[in-house]
Amino acid sequence: MNKEIPDTPDLTIVAAVYNNAPFLENFFTYLKDQHLKNWELIIVNDGSSDNSEEILQQYVEHFPNMKLITQENQGVSVARNTGLAHARGRYVALPDTDDVILPGMYNRLLDLAIENNLDVAACNGRYVYEDNRPSRPIFPL
Repeated sequence: MNKEIPDTPDLTIVAAVYNNAPFLENFFTYLKDQHLKNWELIIVNDGSSDNSEEILQQYVEHFPNMKLITQENQGVSVARNTGLAHARGRYVALPDTDDVILPGMYNRLLDLAIENNLDVAACNGRYVYEDNRPSRPIFPL
């Protein structure tokens, strides 16, 4: 682990990966575009049988705050719990690797949470369908 990471990061991002190779490049680009300062990244490879592990190994070099855990496939909930067991952050985010994460989203949520001493900060998202159905909010307005 990188010694520059404080004992308590502001944010821990935990992502479960299972055969997500097609999404990983974008996922890591979205994380880089957050420009977070005090954070850690925990990736749990949940027994992927595609080349996700090889791709993840490449990103360990580019994200010194990343911890990669590999386990047998046990499902997304167990994978997230594995990651949470290693989390040290004041706040935790659990994105999916196929999510689109807009630049600055985590910084904005962190600012709101820290300034207001919140236990939870959330934002809405949109379901986007590959079959051209109209997108819709995840949480009703």
